[in-house]
Amino acid sequence: MPDRLSFSQDVIDLLVRNYMFILISRVLRIGTGFLLLFGLARSLGVDGFGNFIFIVNLTASVMSVAFYGIGQTLVREVSGDKGRAAIYIGIAFKLRGYFTVAAFMALLLTAFIMKVDRIMFIAILIAALSEIFRAFSDLAKDVFRAYEKMHYEMFLTTIYSALVLASVSVLIFLKSGYTYVIAAMCAANAAQLLISVRIMAGKFTRPARTLPKDLFKVFVVNSFTLGVGVLFAQLLARVPALFLKEYKGAADVAFFETGHGLIIQTLILSEIFVTVFLPRLSVLASENDFGKIKTTGRKLFKFFLLFSVNVSIIFFVFSDELVRLLYGAKYAQSGGVLRVLSFAVAFLFITNFVHIFLISLKMQKEFVLCNLVPFIFVCVTMVYTVPAYGFMGAAVSGLSAYLVSFALSCYIMHREIFKLPVSGIIKVFMAALFVIIGVEAIEGVWLSARVAAVEAAFILLIGGLGIHKRYRYETKFK
Repeated sequence: MPDRLSFSQDVIDLLVRNYMFILISRVLRIGTGFLLLFGLARSLGVDGFGNFIFIVNLTASVMSVAFYGIGQTLVREVSGDKGRAAIYIGIAFKLRGYFTVAAFMALLLTAFIMKVDRIMFIAILIAALSEIFRAFSDLAKDVFRAYEKMHYEMFLTTIYSALVLASVSVLIFLKSGYTYVIAAMCAANAAQLLISVRIMAGKFTRPARTLPKDLFKVFVVNSFTLGVGVLFAQLLARVPALFLKEYKGAADVAFFETGHGLIIQTLILSEIFVTVFLPRLSVLASENDFGKIKTTGRKLFKFFLLFSVNVSIIFFVFSDELVRLLYGAKYAQSGGVLRVLSFAVAFLFITNFVHIFLISLKMQKEFVLCNLVPFIFVCVTMVYTVPAYGFMGAAVSGLSAYLVSFALSCYIMHREIFKLPVSGIIKVFMAALFVIIGVEAIEGVWLSARVAAVEAAFILLIGGLGIHKRYRYETKFK
């Protein structure tokens, strides 16, 4: 007898297709990003690359106010009520316009307070314009996601990646400065905005001009709480570069971000799941189908845990080799950063998994709390660790903050949604520790043999500890 709680085959096929579309989209973006980062790291030099990373992080941190949780709210509301799609889209575009202006003014004020030089100020202005273009093109992509038509996002990403790769490659060949690189990215984002809005208007719907005050107010409140949570989550990843730039300098920013950047890029795999699953989980939430929510969550949790811990082990054991291979010998010090931050992959994968349930189920206070607490933690600890230990201190504070976010998110999931297999989680991390100790003991053996040993040992330990067995979960919803 088929499980009445399982998804239908049509829905599964839709999710798989959309996952593949978003996967291709992210692979293109990741591949382009990696190629450009490696090229820029080599061509700009340590100081130039550090300044580039600083500008990108500063601009993205301030301009993230313009995102304000609007995209997540738009996807959730349109998925649950497509009859009001035009109204929700109109509200979303209007709100983003307001907050884009506010964020832009805040960025100018921040740059003035930091007393950046003229060249860097121009680069910040161009980067801000690029973020504005991206903010509105992302809203159009959110419409595609709400309708679960994600092949349009793959199409847009292909165009964007091709434009950026071609233009920046030429600039690297010509040894141009970071300002020209940022300008090329801005032009690509402008093209992406133009195309995305035309697709949205032609294939789906145009934003409504008449916006009901009651819906506008509810949308604002919902997006505000989500936006605050998203803002703290983004700042959590970007604060270290700002502290390092203020207390140490561009070189420390570069050494930290080369290791930290690999962690963040890996999280794209988690974000794909969030992108694809948010509209579907929002539909289930709008129907109050908590049985399917529980069943789906318990099947996916173990997979995300095992996969992310496996990646963390690889990053820990082969941190030096990865940094030297990807960035070159002059960034060798970043190997220590990657090793310290390696288990942030596991912490952040599970945290993102939990957060998609909090957003869909409108547990917005809990979502804000899960991001606010680690943000405060990292800001407080870096006041002490960065001046004393530089980029390695930033790495320790960053990992600790990600651990706090992981623990708090799992606690809320376990208490409010469905029980997690706590003993299984502990066993997985114990298995990781045993694998690391064992592989470190055979250092000096061929790299390929060590990789094979890592994978074989992890699989055997998972089987031996019984982690592959089915755990009993209980829903907290009645």
